[in-house]
Amino acid sequence: MGAPALGGGDLLVGGLGGHLHLAVSWLLAGILAQSGCFTAPVRWGGGIATLQRSHAPGADAYGARTRGVSVLNAHGRRVTERLTVPVARACVRVGVTANALTALGLVVTLIGVGVVVAGAPVIGGLVMATGLLTDAVDGAVAREQGRPTRFGSFFDSVADRVGDAAVFGLLVWLVADRPVLLAIALVAFAAALITSYVRAKAESLGWRASVGLLERPERMVILVVGVVFDLVPVAVVVLAVGGVATVLQRVIAVREQAQRPAAAVHGPPTPVAARRSARRRARRAARHAADDARASRRDGARARRARRSAR
Repeated sequence: MGAPALGGGDLLVGGLGGHLHLAVSWLLAGILAQSGCFTAPVRWGGGIATLQRSHAPGADAYGARTRGVSVLNAHGRRVTERLTVPVARACVRVGVTANALTALGLVVTLIGVGVVVAGAPVIGGLVMATGLLTDAVDGAVAREQGRPTRFGSFFDSVADRVGDAAVFGLLVWLVADRPVLLAIALVAFAAALITSYVRAKAESLGWRASVGLLERPERMVILVVGVVFDLVPVAVVVLAVGGVATVLQRVIAVREQAQRPAAAVHGPPTPVAARRSARRRARRAARHAADDARASRRDGARARRARRSAR
């Protein structure tokens, strides 16, 4: 089965070109607002909109130029928490675990991808949105249960990467008959994978890299909206531009942290860094205990020799 024809005309023709101009202008304004300008105006169709850089707590942890904000800023995430916490509490009451929700969210997302491939993009997009919402609840369930686990975090990351591969593979398939859009979609796919890798590698080295214009929730929302509202070309361009910008923002954030003394990097340590620090302290404590035991044995041996000599 070939990819379905995309509505809306050619990429830069008619109304779709206007949508594309708006989306790219909005993205560029967001990048400017994060990288140095407190406000960034965007004009289209005689109107004007202004994006403001967020001053969310912890933003200064990443340096003066690269802030820890994204399209769904701290306010948007607080709203999301208000919506997910009641659902999470209901799941805890009926005994649903976070790992079960992670698996369910992935399965529903994959089903949504299959429905889109089968020729029902609106229904498939809504099913994918349901899967993504289910996946968003798993962390809240783990927190409500009071026992988030390392395996749960690992499993959630693996499920996220599988879901990313499926939905971005769908995006590539949808534009496979348009060479230019196909190339842009591959850039968006690669940028999404690299964005996740940069964060994982940075955290393994004790740095923070959870910054950028398009994190995973933003990418998924844009993709689902593009599928449901027949704006796949716009979504492809927005994801490519925003994805590359996010990779650059994270690299800059890590570079700034690497150039500063460790004490100057604000914010709490990452879970990986905290575990490494705890292991170092445990090793030091074990060495001290071993040294004390050896010293005690030496003192005992000297005391025994002294008693034998006295006889």
